[in-house]
Amino acid sequence: LTGIEGHRVEARSQEFVIPQEVMLGAGQQLFDFAAHCLSEFLDAQPVSKQGLQLGFSFSFPCHQTGLDRSTLISWTKGFRCSGVEGQDVVQLL
Repeated sequence: LTGIEGHRVEARSQEFVIPQEVMLGAGQQLFDFAAHCLSEFLDAQPVSKQGLQLGFSFSFPCHQTGLDRSTLISWTKGFRCSGVEGQDVVQLL
C-alpha cells in the first residue's frame, strides 16, 4: 500500500501464512483466502473510501494473453489447488 502526501510515498505490507489445507484444497478456497487477507490488511490501514488501484502478482507459470488475462499452466511451490490449472486466474480472483 502506498500513500502519496505531496511527494512522499510510504509503502506498507503485511505477510500472511497460507495454511496447508488452503494450498491443497479447492482453488476457490485459495482465492477466498487471498481476498480475506487483503480485506484484513486494508481494514487496518488509514485508506480513504475512494477507489484504490491494486495490482495482482501471481508467481506461478501462466500463459498471459492480456493485462487482465492469465491462464495457470501448472502449480509449483507445493500448491495443488483443484479447479485452477487451465483457468484464467484473474477471473477466479
